[in-house]
Amino acid sequence: MIKVYSVVKEKGVVLVGPNCPGVISPGQAKVGIMPGFIHKKGNIASIKREILELYPEVAR
Repeated sequence: MIKVYSVVKEKGVVLVGPNCPGVISPGQAKVGIMPGFIHKKGNIASIKREILELYPEVAR
């Protein structure tokens, strides 16, 4: 993992951790285990460590 992290820093990219439920940009891209149909396009971002905390927030 140290080697991976050094390459990530060198390339200037973002590393998404193993406990992350994923990254989604509605209507553009989805990576991970989150269902795309519950997310809507907008100008609010949500960052959570647990996916179960994310679902109620997205439902609002």
